[in-house]
Amino acid sequence: MNTWTTEWPTEVGWYWFWGFRSLMLGEVKHLVPVNVRKTGGGFPMYNAGGYFLYQAEGAAGHWTPMVLPKDFP
Repeated sequence: MNTWTTEWPTEVGWYWFWGFRSLMLGEVKHLVPVNVRKTGGGFPMYNAGGYFLYQAEGAAGHWTPMVLPKDFP
């Protein structure tokens, strides 16, 4: 079953992102784990292990929920 979508996730959790992280980084696609959290205002933020993904900076790609072990912190 294919669960990949181009829609940015809005629910808190872990996701895989496959695509372009930013227009400034050139035409290289990346597969990165992304932790989606909510800001104080309730908007989703996309933390990709030391940097953030922003649609306004040209991040574009595909998303799928990450399946994690039950004892994942």
